[in-house]
Amino acid sequence: MTQYDLTGFDEDPTALTDALPGYRFPVQWKDGLVSRLPAPEGPFGLDFDYTEINDSGLGELAGLKKLTRLSLRGTPQVTDAGMRNLARLDGLQWLNLATERLTDDGIKELAKLRHLQLLDLGSTRITDRALRELAAMPRLHSLFIGGTRITDAGLKELAGLTEIRTLYLDYTQITGTGLKDLSGLKKLQTLDLERTKITSATIKKLIAFTRLGKLRLSRTAVENSDLKELSRLEHLHSLYLNDTQITDRGLAELAPLTRLHTLDLGGTNVTNANLKDLASLENLHTLHLYRTAVTDAGMKELTRLKKLRLLNLYNTSVTDAGVSELNFALPECRFIRLK
Repeated sequence: MTQYDLTGFDEDPTALTDALPGYRFPVQWKDGLVSRLPAPEGPFGLDFDYTEINDSGLGELAGLKKLTRLSLRGTPQVTDAGMRNLARLDGLQWLNLATERLTDDGIKELAKLRHLQLLDLGSTRITDRALRELAAMPRLHSLFIGGTRITDAGLKELAGLTEIRTLYLDYTQITGTGLKDLSGLKKLQTLDLERTKITSATIKKLIAFTRLGKLRLSRTAVENSDLKELSRLEHLHSLYLNDTQITDRGLAELAPLTRLHTLDLGGTNVTNANLKDLASLENLHTLHLYRTAVTDAGMKELTRLKKLRLLNLYNTSVTDAGVSELNFALPECRFIRLK
């Protein structure tokens, strides 16, 4: 796809991914900047992240009929009032609105964007009321609503979004009771529940998401016994359990997860004692053991992980000697070991 040159702007050919031509704007916003854009022949993206663009500036985008991806992350002068201008961009497919002044009132306008596939509302002020408006976006496959004021009660509003493959609910008041209302999301592959209030009683509801490949339970109350339930997710390839109360006893429960290539156990109570239980994870590519009690003695148990390419030992007691011995057995593995 042709890349466009724009003097005064930072051309970003990979902006918003998938090799769409895109432009990243300077921090200081001036009226008329958008009018200097060439007229792309095909779909393109604009990146206004952390700039001073305001609501009236969004009005300048109205004539960009080929604009399919727009990022407004961290734009403090964008408010609910500007959403009326965005609603005119009916060709938008990707929209990042992770900006702190957005509330439920603004989301009502966005419901007109029927072609949206990805929507990031992370760290906005939205509540469950906004989720009702999202139900009008049937093509959504990726939704980021972490760091918002949503609760379990609002999750039922997402039940009809059956194309959802990626869902971020991190840093919310979710306890997991509302997950039952999402059991119809059969295409869900990535779920982020970091620092939510999910409990052992509600973790069982995750088994309904049979295609789940990536699961983040960092900084939650997940326990060893919960791992037995999670081991039923046979497609799981990435599991993040960092900063939980997981101990050595829980490692054996991970054995059935033979597709795992990324496992984060950083900041847990894991020691050398049961590292041998990870040997069955023969496809493991990345292993995080930072801030754990592992030592040189435990490194010997990892030599059977022949596909391991990254081992994070940051802030552990593993010495140069321990790393050297493991590196001899796994010459292609990289190590992170700074104190």
